[in-house]
Amino acid sequence: VREEITMKDGRAYERCGSAVRTGDGDEPWMWTFRDISERKQSESALQRSELRYRTLFNSMEEGFCVIQMIFDSAGQPCDYLFVEVNPTFHAQSGMGNPVGRRIREFAPDHEQFWFDRYGKVALTGEATRFEHEAKGLNRWFDVNAFPVEGAEPYCVGVLFTDVTKRRLVFESLRASEQFNRAVMESSPDCIKIMDIEGRLQFINTGGLCLMEISDITPFVNQ
Repeated sequence: VREEITMKDGRAYERCGSAVRTGDGDEPWMWTFRDISERKQSESALQRSELRYRTLFNSMEEGFCVIQMIFDSAGQPCDYLFVEVNPTFHAQSGMGNPVGRRIREFAPDHEQFWFDRYGKVALTGEATRFEHEAKGLNRWFDVNAFPVEGAEPYCVGVLFTDVTKRRLVFESLRASEQFNRAVMESSPDCIKIMDIEGRLQFINTGGLCLMEISDITPFVNQ
């Protein structure tokens, strides 16, 4: 018989018992006790830690995954396998049921940039932060990648956010600004931009010609 018992003071013991044959018909029991309090405390602390991790893992708004890098015969990173993902992964990445599958199954033309960045993390143990487009997934991502120790080698943790909408707005504003500047520069009229205090900030080429000046610098903020 083997069992664990906890005393009123919180100490834990493992109790082992076995019947002893005496030859006279009696079978008394012999018990041995081993103090396992430290082991039980460690197990309890580990369970609490895992619960906190799992709660955070399941509640975070960012996408998260653990990937295992795959290298070709020349030692170059060429693919990666999804080991674990959080519940938000699909909404942030657009990929469904990825665990146990490779990224090239979802994006056959996934850019080498991603393999190089994650591969460097796996090989050097140095974390990295970047924002980049994944054309094969039609998305932009803000990424924080870091090494992860696990049962398998070359594992990388990836915390990421889909920033596609923000990038589209940025590109649209930049294109609009370039268009507006091109319109102003092509106009023969004098176009000035002033700040809220009436100080000069910009004059187009047509304005410079009309004012017969070649350099706006002396007049800026005047």
